[in-house]
Amino acid sequence: MNKTREPKEPRKLKILGVCGGNGVILYPLKRYVIGNIEDRGVFKTKKNLQWYYNFKVPFVDDLMVAEFLFKSPDIIIGAPNCGTSSILGFTGSKKRKNPIEDDSIRMFFQSIFDYDPAIWVMENLPALLNHITMQDFKEKFPTYRFIFHTMSMGELGNSQKTRKRLIVIAMKEPVKPEIFMAFSDIKHYNEPQKISDLIGDLVKDNPKNGNIREPGKKKIKMGKKAFSFQEIKEGWDTFRKDEKYWPLDLEDKTSNYIPGVYRLLPDDYPQTVRQDPRQFRPDGLPLSPRELARIQGVPDKYKLYIPLKGEEDKLFGKKTSYYINKARITVAKGAPYELGLWLRDKLKTVKKHL
Repeated sequence: MNKTREPKEPRKLKILGVCGGNGVILYPLKRYVIGNIEDRGVFKTKKNLQWYYNFKVPFVDDLMVAEFLFKSPDIIIGAPNCGTSSILGFTGSKKRKNPIEDDSIRMFFQSIFDYDPAIWVMENLPALLNHITMQDFKEKFPTYRFIFHTMSMGELGNSQKTRKRLIVIAMKEPVKPEIFMAFSDIKHYNEPQKISDLIGDLVKDNPKNGNIREPGKKKIKMGKKAFSFQEIKEGWDTFRKDEKYWPLDLEDKTSNYIPGVYRLLPDDYPQTVRQDPRQFRPDGLPLSPRELARIQGVPDKYKLYIPLKGEEDKLFGKKTSYYINKARITVAKGAPYELGLWLRDKLKTVKKHL
């Protein structure tokens, strides 16, 4: 008598984050994520609590340690630094350098050589291709076939129509046509929303949800001068009422306004969010980490680690402002959430044909 064979269960995909920040881009794929290699200090909190708030897999900062923890990932996903391609170094204090010299890009490329994944995906700024051309990518990784998408994140349904990104997809040769066609296709995963719809319900501070901001007395530089958040709010409310931009007070300037500093108006779509607290609500308050997350498409179920007031000194001596800043960087420095949704959709095809 012949025994009926049980259908073989498909092997679970393994995704490794490299320069994946605190996992915003990885969160839609978390069931497949085996870990994250991230050595940039801006993403680190003590004991990496921000990462472990949302993931139960390891967060490490060293490729040699990672070699023992992570075996044979199928896919590597990451967003190494794009600051060298950014136009926001308006203070002149930052010297631009070739992205090849950036430690995070070096780490990302080295991980490709070490793990030789079937597919890897890198998010960055379109200007990266001015330094590392498409041909450079092909020569550096000759066993891969490439797709380069340069587009507004609005094409994926994110509300930031001004946020232009480069998405590099590399697939190990020979590539099955179904996988190539899947990664060639772009479509909406959300409907873009205006500011009133995105953050209109975030009125009261709520540290548990990440909707909290620095105290009004805290000062930041706006051009040459430092202002408290209270003074900035008063400025927006009075002599800059109904204005969107803050004047630049430097003598040598190419613009009348400070780049990256603006106020969002209720009936506008959001502009590109930044990781510093120089973007403001319609009422003149700085955007909270949760408000930035909403603009980046990140759902409220993605937790932001900000200890309640009175608890922060018990946790490694850090103040609440430290955690607010870390949470702001977590959601604003990197890819919008819709890119993760796009990748998750592509995995339906990858799982069938990889």
